[in-house]
Amino acid sequence: MNTRNLKQTFVICLAIAIPLTIGTGLVPAQNKGDRQSSDLLATVSGNSLEGTWQSVVTPRDCQSGAPAPFTFKALTTFMAGGTMSEDALDAASPYRTGGHGIWKRTSGRQYATAWIFYTFAPNGTFTGSVTVKVNKTLSDDFNSLTGDGTVEVSDENGNPVFTGCSSETATRFTF
Repeated sequence: MNTRNLKQTFVICLAIAIPLTIGTGLVPAQNKGDRQSSDLLATVSGNSLEGTWQSVVTPRDCQSGAPAPFTFKALTTFMAGGTMSEDALDAASPYRTGGHGIWKRTSGRQYATAWIFYTFAPNGTFTGSVTVKVNKTLSDDFNSLTGDGTVEVSDENGNPVFTGCSSETATRFTF
């Protein structure tokens, strides 16, 4: 085989290998096995939580479902690969960190999310953590969602001191 044919063969192989290598990077790292192709299709078609969401959260009594007499706003960003960040404007906002967590697609337009943030007293003393878990459902147009969640507040030693529930409505932040 002459040098010209060898170069052409190399270029053709490279042209095939690069898209295959890049394409496999589009599949979120958290997904496994048979779900990879369906999760990639969900992301490409817009059926994904990826992006930033503006939420209104309503705390609820876990037994009766009765809403609290107040709501609060939150911003949540879901990144490719299954990580997320969250900030909320609630009564504890000046005395808490932003939330950091994980998310995964469970089926169809259903997602599971979980995150944690730390709380502090007004003097800056660490008071504990809050762990939030929310199951979210995307709307048919993928631009709004609803969610039902639980919250567990723990003291500075990690002991649970309160559990609660919440509901959420959100819209995708767009241009």
